Amino acid sequence: MNGIPMPAETVDQRILEKYDELSPQQRRLADVVLETGGDLARWTASELAERAGVSKATAARLFQALGYSDFEEARRVARQSLPWGSPLRGLGEAGPPGERDRAQTHFARDMENLRRTEAALDREAMQRAAEWLASSNTIWVVGFRNSFALAQYARSVLHSLKADVRFVPTPAFELAEDLSAMRGGDAMLVIGFRRRPNALVEILNVAAECGVGSVLLTDLSAALTPRLAGITLRCHTRGPGPFDSYAAAMSVLNLLMSQVSEELKTAASQRLSRIEDLHSRLGDLRAPGQNEDKD
Repeated sequence: MNGIPMPAETVDQRILEKYDELSPQQRRLADVVLETGGDLARWTASELAERAGVSKATAARLFQALGYSDFEEARRVARQSLPWGSPLRGLGEAGPPGERDRAQTHFARDMENLRRTEAALDREAMQRAAEWLASSNTIWVVGFRNSFALAQYARSVLHSLKADVRFVPTPAFELAEDLSAMRGGDAMLVIGFRRRPNALVEILNVAAECGVGSVLLTDLSAALTPRLAGITLRCHTRGPGPFDSYAAAMSVLNLLMSQVSEELKTAASQRLSRIEDLHSRLGDLRAPGQNEDKD
């Protein structure tokens, strides 16, 4: 035993487990609950229902579907829970003590996330996202916190396909200066997994005001940011332990990049060929089997 108490299952965990079974109206309300960031205790059932645009009866049915007697019970659970998105929530949930069983649980969860993400993927939205990115003048790639590494990967791949691809935030964190350069005809790829900074909402608002089409890659907990994005692609990310899993997110990104490449066709091929030629001339990439001790 590690001395860390096993946390009670949180409201958002129950939502993610039951999400596929909820009605469309219940999902709208569930999205709003997830977006409260674990601060459910500040809200009344009527306020949440109004924010989601559903009836009070739908609110009652949702919390009963989640296994609570009523909204007040769910609110009590939320009040006792750790902050939304905190890795502390998952401590003690790493699975069985045996290393083999733990690894099996880990990879089984990743495979389940992949399966559920593929099943729910909107193919038409994915195609439109690829078309937006391919036809844009400049692509802006945005990612903070846990989304930063995924956004950097996306920016690197997109930059191999198109010349003008920019990353936000820059090392100097000059958000205002970066956003001021956005123009109509640009496109923005936003990687927005929990925990999302408040600035992300305003970045999406600025993009819309500038006529920049935005593609949001996110998880099931996002409610406000998808309403601001032009296209939203969702991934299942729940991990078996304290940290979220991004296996499905990386897979969706790879698919999106491949479809962007197909949209660009000759232009992408020519750029990739030019890049490979320059790598050869610069000698900056080691060939397979090359002697590592050789100058």
